Amino acid sequence: MKRNEDTVWLMNQVADQIEQHPEQYDQSVWFYPKGSCGTICCIAGWTVKIAMPERWAEFEANGVDEWGEVVGRYDDYIRVKATELLGLEIGKSETYLFSTGWKPANDMTVSEALRKFAGGEDIQDVTYPNYIGRSI
Repeated sequence: MKRNEDTVWLMNQVADQIEQHPEQYDQSVWFYPKGSCGTICCIAGWTVKIAMPERWAEFEANGVDEWGEVVGRYDDYIRVKATELLGLEIGKSETYLFSTGWKPANDMTVSEALRKFAGGEDIQDVTYPNYIGRSI
């Protein structure tokens, strides 16, 4: 991770959002518009929504179906834009943060894990049996 004050701030904002509104967090969807409890997003979705509020509002208002429209490039996905915004490297273990069903090990909450990771600590995940204990 290429940490700088912007990437650390953003990851902490995502952690705050998930902690304060757990009903709006679902790691299995990038974005689910305006459900009964408000917009629902995964880590990557909240990253883009928080970092690019004007573009996200435009996306929600227009009901655009193509995920690439959120980030302004047809062939991009929210995961790729979130990777860039957080200073992560595509293809590195850090991007497991965006996997469907990702969760941290040791009974740590997602928000706690994001804050520790933003602070430079390794975190363990239990998402896939082959990666149990993998440090990211």
